Amino acid sequence: MSENEKHTPEEVPVKESSLPAPAQAAAAAEPEKKKREYKEMEEKHEGDQHARVALNEISFTAADLYDKDKVDIEHVVMEEVFQLLQCDDKGLTEAEATNRIGIFGPNKLQEKKENVFLQFLSFMWNPLSWVMEGAAIVAIALSNGGGKPPDWPDFVGIVLLLLVNSTIGFTTEVEDRLEADVEEFARRGLRALAVAYEDVLGDQPDSPGNGFELVGLLSIFDPPRSDTKQTIDDAMALGVKVKMVTGDQLAIAKETGRRLGLGDHMYAAKVLKDGPEPGSKHANLDEMIMDADGFAGVFPEHKFEIVKRIQALGHLCAMTGDGANDAPALSRANVGIAVEGATDAARGAADIVLTEPGLSTIVHAIYGSRVIFQRMRNYAIYACAVTIRIVVGFALMAFIWQFNFPPFMVLIIAVLNDGTIMTLSLDRVLPSTTPDEWNLIEVFTYGIGYGLYLAVSTIALYAIMQETTFFEDKFKVDRAADDNYTSHMVIYLQVAIISQALIFVTRSHGPSWTERPSVALMLAFCLAQLIASIIAAFGNWGFTKVHGISGGWIGIVWIWNIIWYIPLDLLKFIMKKTVIAAIQRRRAAQHAPALVDEHGERLQRTASRHESLYSNRTSFIGKARNKLRGGGAKISKNELQRFGSIQAQQSGAALQRAASRH
Repeated sequence: MSENEKHTPEEVPVKESSLPAPAQAAAAAEPEKKKREYKEMEEKHEGDQHARVALNEISFTAADLYDKDKVDIEHVVMEEVFQLLQCDDKGLTEAEATNRIGIFGPNKLQEKKENVFLQFLSFMWNPLSWVMEGAAIVAIALSNGGGKPPDWPDFVGIVLLLLVNSTIGFTTEVEDRLEADVEEFARRGLRALAVAYEDVLGDQPDSPGNGFELVGLLSIFDPPRSDTKQTIDDAMALGVKVKMVTGDQLAIAKETGRRLGLGDHMYAAKVLKDGPEPGSKHANLDEMIMDADGFAGVFPEHKFEIVKRIQALGHLCAMTGDGANDAPALSRANVGIAVEGATDAARGAADIVLTEPGLSTIVHAIYGSRVIFQRMRNYAIYACAVTIRIVVGFALMAFIWQFNFPPFMVLIIAVLNDGTIMTLSLDRVLPSTTPDEWNLIEVFTYGIGYGLYLAVSTIALYAIMQETTFFEDKFKVDRAADDNYTSHMVIYLQVAIISQALIFVTRSHGPSWTERPSVALMLAFCLAQLIASIIAAFGNWGFTKVHGISGGWIGIVWIWNIIWYIPLDLLKFIMKKTVIAAIQRRRAAQHAPALVDEHGERLQRTASRHESLYSNRTSFIGKARNKLRGGGAKISKNELQRFGSIQAQQSGAALQRAASRH
């Protein structure tokens, strides 16, 4: 920023008062009343009070534009600006422009010029210079005794030292002022552009000149996209840790981080080489990287190192970039994403290339993938539970009572279940707020718990039917026992209804009635229950040993299933708080963070779940290479496509070296 610009805010208000002289005198007598005054508008919009600004009564300095507490450039609403200026996007009318020129006068910029020579001499007016000036006076004014002339060499030397000291101070002061202005811009999130000119000889621009002369600094505000903050907030809400790695200055990075909600806990790139400072709260560099909100002033090797260290800690890392300097990190990351408009180098190194501006596509992909994963998890638990309840339930009834359930009715149950389960692909699910992974122990735990519970419900119903006359006495229905056709149909209806109702328990995180299913799933369930009830009432099929049952038995089965359905949610919460919680604690203990000694050095580290998964994915390469040495195995290119670009290249190179030795 030039010296003229630095004095402008104090001397030139953007809008000067044009009150009459008496009013100005009164205002001068009471300076505390010099505040913004607004005339209330009579119009009210939705209960809010708006105001119209009287342009000849508001005082607003240029310094206010740099005060974020008064004016936040990023969040200024253009409609409010036009209302304040009493104009529109087409500008001022000719009449309004003439009126304002009459109020404010023509635009002007007052300058405060400084004499360069006097400014240079000012560096000779300080305690150190006073001592040197005193020594010069003594050297020239006093003789050396014995008739010798004054000490001219000392005098000249001292004067030269004064000139050199002033020159250095003058030059350094200008550089310090420029650097201070650049830092001030950076603290506001602005980039600085230096403007200079040079006089050249001749008419050609590339002719020799006499050197560039600095004119001043221009501030450039390069705001993030309007949807960037929302995209970052959405990503964080999904459990994704977002870090900003930029080549900008640290101050710019911190201000941008504050605006985007990332935080300002950022470091310069030099910490990646030097490590944490002594006395820092971070024991080692890995801990600092995981705790930081971002890094500034980085080069390609720094980006690569950050991604590499995050992966070494067992995390899956995604990287976005658009330039050739991002290519190494994009290639190293588990998922490299080249944004719209990226260079060919970035596109070639990335796994995904975005064709539209913005990063919201990434969040949509994360959200969509978790929705799909949640549907698959719900189906897996349901399928496991239904399989266990069919096998265990019918096996126990066959062993205890020699109950021979018709296989054809099992086929009917499977067909109706499949029709309902197909709509799970359209179900409304609540995706996880943290990264998902396949936890087969959890799936089988839920499946076994639900399956055994449903098997008990069926066995208990048949036991009452077989061993007592409770239903016949209380509800006056026909007896269904001794493995007859009626008992077959009763058990069929009970299994068909409660098995399909289980899907509402497996699909929900909380109570099943608090998470609304999709319309397709609900309609499919209702249709399947209607068909099952109709078959139970009219299915007189002698070839499969079933007989239609009365409405009383159908009502008994429905009430029985409703009674047994209610505790299913309680069973889910009990398993989650006991068995599942114990499994999670055990897994957390197995994947504990690295142990560090008193010097901050890593002693040992158990592989994380993601790192173990990565090792499992790549372990078959070593096995295949061993078999390849004996000529017993080959790996196709399609198989290698399962890996990221870096892993595939490394694996392919290893296989080629093994093959070349044979």
